[in-house]
Amino acid sequence: MVRGVGFRLKFHSAERDEVAGVCQSASRARRYLQTYRDHAAHQWQPVPCRVEIEQEIPPHIGLGSGTQLGLAIAKGLAGMAGQTHVPAVQLASCVGRGLRSGLGTHGFDVGGFLVDGGKQRASTVAPLISRIEFPGTWRIVLVWPRDMEGLSGSAEREAFDQMAPMPVKTSEALCRLLLLQILPSIAEADSENCSAGLGEYGRIVGEYFSPWQGGVLSSPLMREIAAKIHAMGYHGVGQSSWGPTMFVLCRDDAHAEDFCSEFKQSSNTSDCDVQVVAPLNCGATARVVE
Repeated sequence: MVRGVGFRLKFHSAERDEVAGVCQSASRARRYLQTYRDHAAHQWQPVPCRVEIEQEIPPHIGLGSGTQLGLAIAKGLAGMAGQTHVPAVQLASCVGRGLRSGLGTHGFDVGGFLVDGGKQRASTVAPLISRIEFPGTWRIVLVWPRDMEGLSGSAEREAFDQMAPMPVKTSEALCRLLLLQILPSIAEADSENCSAGLGEYGRIVGEYFSPWQGGVLSSPLMREIAAKIHAMGYHGVGQSSWGPTMFVLCRDDAHAEDFCSEFKQSSNTSDCDVQVVAPLNCGATARVVE
């Protein structure tokens, strides 16, 4: 989980439910608001609310905006009903999130670097099996090409429906990387070894998903950008979800600034947004304003 990319919402009592804010998330917020009322009919039902969206995560760029918005709506509505400490797993059930990955749901509660155990039953959120503090001085550079979106909605569901189970050898390789390289490197604040592990992890996962996204990364432009980043000497490069957002692990602010300066001088990067973010080792916060 990272700082600097997230939602900020305000909830007010109102005569009827409404969503305000000039943003891309308003229509989804309205759907989550209605879904919450449909699924939480016998618990945590507040009076009608006006929801103001002050900050958003752009949708469909691989940063988990759907889960974070749904949970934020559910947390705010539960809070308006006097329930301020409802676990995110319960909130997710009220807005229909956490159907595949459990990372966004657990991250909403606790932050940090998380590992979930995969779906065990269709009706449950994947269990959290590891949570470790991410070194506070490390930085993650997010790079996403403008005017591109990753798979979502019916296209994403169709892709998952068509996928064969991940081969056992692939799962074993990923587990080995995670348990013997990535997690120990985080615990020891070894950014170089962690970068190498994350890069290899992303390559293996990308190969598994390549039939549905056309390659290890989800577009020719992203593959070109990744090759440039590797040529610059940065190896902790990966794709977030279905993309198009890519991430680059840097050891500190100066390292991230050096990367951004060199990257922006490269060709074919003028159509990309670049943002440096810090780790987030805590969950979502909420406060009551009288």
